[in-house]
Amino acid sequence: MLTDQNANLSATVTDLTNQLNAIRAECSSLQAALANAEATIANLNNQVMVLTDQNANLSATVTDLTAQLNAVRAECASLQAALANAEATIANLSNQVAVLTDQNAALTAQVANLTNELNAVRAECSRLTALCADYEARLGLANQENQRLGGVVTNLTHVQNDNYVLQNQLNVAQSSLVNQEVANENLRRSQEVQAVQSANLVAMERERVGLALANSTVVHNTVGVNPYLVGNRALYGSYLPTTTYGLNASVVRKV
Repeated sequence: MLTDQNANLSATVTDLTNQLNAIRAECSSLQAALANAEATIANLNNQVMVLTDQNANLSATVTDLTAQLNAVRAECASLQAALANAEATIANLSNQVAVLTDQNAALTAQVANLTNELNAVRAECSRLTALCADYEARLGLANQENQRLGGVVTNLTHVQNDNYVLQNQLNVAQSSLVNQEVANENLRRSQEVQAVQSANLVAMERERVGLALANSTVVHNTVGVNPYLVGNRALYGSYLPTTTYGLNASVVRKV
């Protein structure tokens, strides 16, 4: 009976020994797995720290780019307002140029009419002078008649003097018209220059707006820069009056 108990105990000890060895093997495996897990945890902690620093840097970058975007939007709004003002100025200047062009045309027509009237008066004076000379040559008038004709000639001289005065007045009026036309032409040219400069300013502002909008895109670790484009300016000559104010004289000349 003791032999059977010893056999049972031996079997139990053997079984427990096998279980103990299995548990020890499992513990060794778990210790190895634990070591790997701890290494993995340390690695992940390092990655978490790196990612935390990167997130802080990215948050700062996002904040900076957001501020830049807001600044660009404000600048775009300002440029759009300036563009609207420039377009209104161009429309106003265009209307002024059209009005001055019509005024110059009217003054040119008036000068042509006064010139025609002056030529007609001169032709009439020449005809009357030739007629008087022809009468004196053909009739051979007496002294009394000559005196009478002398009075006629005197009156005709007064008429001629009046015509000379009228001619001088017409010359003065023509000179004033020429000066006014020159002033209007110079003003029109100046306004054309202002219109061209305003158009260049509008083109520059539009291009700046386009560049500002294109460069406002958020790029990682990149700050956009808005370049400025300087437009060309058209050059115009000055217009000065000529020194001759007679008939068929040029009104303006370009230097």
